[in-house]
Amino acid sequence: MGVKGLGVLKKSIGTNTAHGIQSSPVPVFVLKTAVHISCIRSILFAILQEIYQAKFVACVKNLQNFFHATLHILFVNTPLNFQVDSKTQTDVENFVQCFHITNYTFAISNNNSVQEGIIHYAAKIGTHLIVRGAQGR
Repeated sequence: MGVKGLGVLKKSIGTNTAHGIQSSPVPVFVLKTAVHISCIRSILFAILQEIYQAKFVACVKNLQNFFHATLHILFVNTPLNFQVDSKTQTDVENFVQCFHITNYTFAISNNNSVQEGIIHYAAKIGTHLIVRGAQGR
């Protein structure tokens, strides 16, 4: 999960959890309720224009393989960070090809903030796990 603009996430996961995400030097799993490991079959991977870290993507692919899950790649367009759909589609196709990603879907969400876009799309598809890179990690 990201570390910027956690207002929406704080409402969703709580202030202490949001602080833990912000201050952690390692990836963080946040579970609102107990989830049996065999139930995780859908992973939402929210990507950002500037974050294509090979190590992080490798970790996401390892998670996907471990859970035998479908990876739902999401790009969130915001008013302050808008990109036309055709450019986004090309960028994601290059991303998928570069990192040899399989068993995936792709969607673009337009929202006021990245966090709101992720939360709304996750609710829409009923995903089991959300992964998102954080800058500087």
